[in-house]
Amino acid sequence: MYKAIQVSNEFKKMIYKNNLDLIAKNFLKVKANDLIVHGLVLRMDFPDDTRNSYGWHQDSAYDKFNLSSENGVILWTPLIDTNPENGTLVIKPGSQYSTFKCSETVSKGKKYHSRQILVKDKFVKKFPSKSVSVKKNCSLATYSGIFHKSGINTSDQIRFAILVRFNNQFSKDFLYFRNRKSGATR
Repeated sequence: MYKAIQVSNEFKKMIYKNNLDLIAKNFLKVKANDLIVHGLVLRMDFPDDTRNSYGWHQDSAYDKFNLSSENGVILWTPLIDTNPENGTLVIKPGSQYSTFKCSETVSKGKKYHSRQILVKDKFVKKFPSKSVSVKKNCSLATYSGIFHKSGINTSDQIRFAILVRFNNQFSKDFLYFRNRKSGATR
């Protein structure tokens, strides 16, 4: 059921019904037609689940759509009020302009391995951490390069959040523009 929700047409319509594209457009200071949308995810964080949590990471390190973090935005929209007890988002203010070159691929887990791209410790240590409590159905907008992680949910309820990523496809640092300019083909 979880995987079906992720690819549901009705779930994808939610982006436009709730004007999330307009939030992204305004945040990035671009026209709506300049945006691509990807990575729409319904995230569920169960109480005391540390196995499925990510360490400090940058969304831009996974997709590498834009070299500049300022050309990508992530909207994090919790479906319940969040706080440190139920594992709200933890960010590193000041890291939002970092490039994805701060990150490296690591394997997490002993019995079951998952590939994660985490920010190197030497970069994580440069910035203070801040838990950001967000009211339900409100969006926290951050640049794609900000160092962040989910806090651990120690409450007795599941924390649901919707994540959606937007990038400026017409900036000169956009992946396909870079590939076209360098002569690379897909």
